[in-house]
Amino acid sequence: MVIIVDVLSFSSTVVTAIDYGAEIYPYPPPINESAKAFAETIGANIVWGRAESIKYGGHSLSPMSATANKANLLRAELGTNITVVSCGEKWPDALKNEDKLRPSIEDYLGAGIILSKLTGSKSPEAEVCIGAYEYSKNKISELIWDSASGRELRERGYEQDVIHCSQVDITTVVPILHENKFIRL
Repeated sequence: MVIIVDVLSFSSTVVTAIDYGAEIYPYPPPINESAKAFAETIGANIVWGRAESIKYGGHSLSPMSATANKANLLRAELGTNITVVSCGEKWPDALKNEDKLRPSIEDYLGAGIILSKLTGSKSPEAEVCIGAYEYSKNKISELIWDSASGRELRERGYEQDVIHCSQVDITTVVPILHENKFIRL
């Protein structure tokens, strides 16, 4: 099993939506006619990025939007090895040939929270994530609020998303990707 950690906001949105009973079928960008056709064949609605949802209407990847969407519950149980992946973000002003990925502290901290609850051997990278979480656990919300990603979202008017995504252990839901959709474990 692979755990993808994208605190601001994909992982948080998936957890929130699954907590409210949604089934999520991921589809790679761009959202075009092919994506719309896919959604129609499975009876799903397109969920846009924040900016696109304002432009086109409909649901967005904002976790605060996901709390309003409810669907049928589907549960599954899987037992397997676990890999935790911290996603990172892209520099908005990277030059054409520069590496566009930047460190994303909210994802390192999110990975550290998950990893700190798992047993078994851990890589040095996992230990660093756990250490960052253990050192910072009393100020997670403040750190995410002031992070580059947190500032970017706040500047675009998504303060409530940052607040929501900065909460720790607010649900027991674990979404898993099963047969091309995220479901509740």
